Amino acid sequence: MIRPRRSLLFMPGSNARALEKARNLPADGIILDLEDSVAPDAKAMARDQIAKAVAARGFGKREVLIRVNALDTTWWVDDVTMAGKARPDGILVPKVSSVEDLKAIADRLNDINAHTSIRVWAMIETARAVLDADKLAALGQFAVARLLGRQPLRRKGPVAVEQMSREGCHDPCLTICR
Repeated sequence: MIRPRRSLLFMPGSNARALEKARNLPADGIILDLEDSVAPDAKAMARDQIAKAVAARGFGKREVLIRVNALDTTWWVDDVTMAGKARPDGILVPKVSSVEDLKAIADRLNDINAHTSIRVWAMIETARAVLDADKLAALGQFAVARLLGRQPLRRKGPVAVEQMSREGCHDPCLTICR
C-alpha cells in the first residue's frame, strides 16, 4: 500500500529541544538527522539522543525516519547500528550511488538482526545513482523507497548532465540537474 506524504520535516539529532518539538509538529513524517545538520564532534551525542527519542515513541501517526551519514564516512556503521536497534519506521541513506551501497546497509542490518519492518530510503544524489535507479529499485527486503536529492545533482551541474548524457540517459531527471 502506498502511503501519501505531503511533508517530511528534518530535525537535527544534536538538538534535544528540536527532537522534543518534533513530536507535535504537523508533518506526515519526521526525519531525525545525523548527517548534514550535526557537527562532527556532536555525532555520538546526536546518535544517543535520537535512540532515546525513538525509544520513547510519542510521535503519533507521524512516520519516523533516521537519516544516517553516507557510506564514505567513518560514522555510517555506528549510525546504522543504532538505527537498526532503535527500530524507526525507516532509515534514510544519503548519497547512494550503487547497489553495493544498499547491500552494505542491508548486510549491517542483517548482522544486528534488525527488524525487517524497517524500510531503507535511498537518496538518489549522484549521476551514477540516476543511471542505476532501475537496479536500486529492484532490491528487495530493506530497500523500498527512493528519493531524488536535487541539490547535490544541481551543485554538480554540467558535470552530472554531461556524464548522464554520455551514458545515454534521456530521462526527465536531466532537467533537474540544470
